[in-house]
Amino acid sequence: MRTTARFASLAAGAQRTCARVGDGTVFCWGTFWVTTFNSDEITRSQANPQRVQPAPAFKSLMVGTYTTCGVSAQAAGIA
Repeated sequence: MRTTARFASLAAGAQRTCARVGDGTVFCWGTFWVTTFNSDEITRSQANPQRVQPAPAFKSLMVGTYTTCGVSAQAAGIA
């Protein structure tokens, strides 16, 4: 899936990159990341941005080596 979304912010780690669109929607690509919010379903590798869903709207993201965390639009920390 390709996206024409304009990213408001990017967060990059050792194995993946995630981007937030202005409305809080999140897209990720790279290796070893989860496409379904709050799930253990792992996607091994994606070269193109994939929407993470269902997920709340995020106002910020942080990507580490093995984890991706965010702050929701309601200011709740989510890992």
